[in-house]
Amino acid sequence: MRMPPELLERARAVVYGGDWTPPQPRPAATLMLLRDTDGGIEVALLQRASSLGFARGMYVYPGGALDAGDEALGDPWLVAAIRETFEECGVLLADPNPQHDVQELRERDFAEALAALGARPAVDALRPFAHWVTPEVEARRFDTRFYVAPLPAGQDLTTLTSEHQAIGWFRPQDALTLPMLPPTAATLAEVGGFATVAEALAVPRQPVPIMPRPIAAGDGDIDWILVNAATGDPL
Repeated sequence: MRMPPELLERARAVVYGGDWTPPQPRPAATLMLLRDTDGGIEVALLQRASSLGFARGMYVYPGGALDAGDEALGDPWLVAAIRETFEECGVLLADPNPQHDVQELRERDFAEALAALGARPAVDALRPFAHWVTPEVEARRFDTRFYVAPLPAGQDLTTLTSEHQAIGWFRPQDALTLPMLPPTAATLAEVGGFATVAEALAVPRQPVPIMPRPIAAGDGDIDWILVNAATGDPL
């Protein structure tokens, strides 16, 4: 695995001991928004702006770090996934479903936007799908829970924010040719194995937190394995 020199230096520090203290990962949530088509299941992806420092130009799901106000609206991980999807894609998973254009509410505080609609986050629409933790060699780390949910009736992807330069629907097998981080590629490949959204939602899951970890490969070289981030056990 080829890495930038600074990451290789940190990986060696993690494995062999050195001057690097991994930062604590920030809690985050992301949503794999799905829809059925005649050609099979499709997933919503955004391309991050090339001007950004983190994951520039990469294709990602809508998502981000938990906010202080998320817990007041329900499970903070689920609420964060719904809030970020609304902010970044213009799709609002709310109960009741507005089934109309709500773009004028995107710039408002999320709780205020829901109150204006007389709605609450539709947390029951989401299903856990995966859980990934950024490797210890990265300066910015996230503890990210991945969820899947169907596109609400009457809604679709809308205009971009300044953080993204493209947005669209993709068949998972086609999207795997795009630039993306390993957790995105792994979850895309998995969801691509389902024929319908209903199938993807029906599979019960209790995801373990997966983290890539560097290990010694001899002569100072580095190899990688996947571990359970909670226990350290190899997967």
